[in-house]
Amino acid sequence: MTTSLKIGAKKWSYLCFFLFLSIAGCASDPQVSTPVARLGLGIEQVLRLPVTKGHAGVDEVVHAIQALYGVDTDTQLPPSNNVKSPITLADGTVLAQALTDPRLRTPKWNELAIEIADKPCFPIENAAALIGAKKMAESVGDGVGHAGSVEYSFNNRDVRIDLAAPYRAPHCLRTVWMYKNAVQKSP
Repeated sequence: MTTSLKIGAKKWSYLCFFLFLSIAGCASDPQVSTPVARLGLGIEQVLRLPVTKGHAGVDEVVHAIQALYGVDTDTQLPPSNNVKSPITLADGTVLAQALTDPRLRTPKWNELAIEIADKPCFPIENAAALIGAKKMAESVGDGVGHAGSVEYSFNNRDVRIDLAAPYRAPHCLRTVWMYKNAVQKSP
C-alpha cells in the first residue's frame, strides 16, 4: 500500500511540474522565449548567433540576455540595471555586465556590449576561431597606465563583432561588441 502511494505521489509531482512549465511557457513573451533563453545561453551561442542569423541573431542574443536579467525586450540594458548583478550563462561564463545601444529604445537594438568576468577563462583565440574573426591588433602595454590588449574582429554584410582580451597570458575574452551593419537595399 505504501509503495503505490509513493508512486502515485511521484507521478503527481511530475504532472504538477510539467503543468507548471506549460502554463509558464504560454504566459511568456514570445520575443523573450527564444530557444536560446529556454535551453540555456552559453558564450558560444552569444558569439555564433549573430554570425549565422545576422540582425535577427543580434536581437535573439539581446532578448535572451534581457530575459536573464529579468527585463522586458524593450528595456535598455544600462550599467545601472546590471553592473551590480553579474549573471552566469549555462556554460559557466560570467557576464559582468551587458549594455545595449543607448540611442534607441525599441526591441530591435543596434549595438550590444558585453563585459565578461576573468574566470572562468574563455580564450580569445577560441572565440575568434568560432566566428572566423581576424586578429586586428596586439599591444604589450606601456607599464604606466595601458595594460595592453589583444583584439580580433569579424565583419560581414550584416554584423560586426569585436573581441578584446588583456595582453597578459592567458588571453581570456573580456569584451564583446556586436554591431548591426546597415544593409544596403538594391535599387
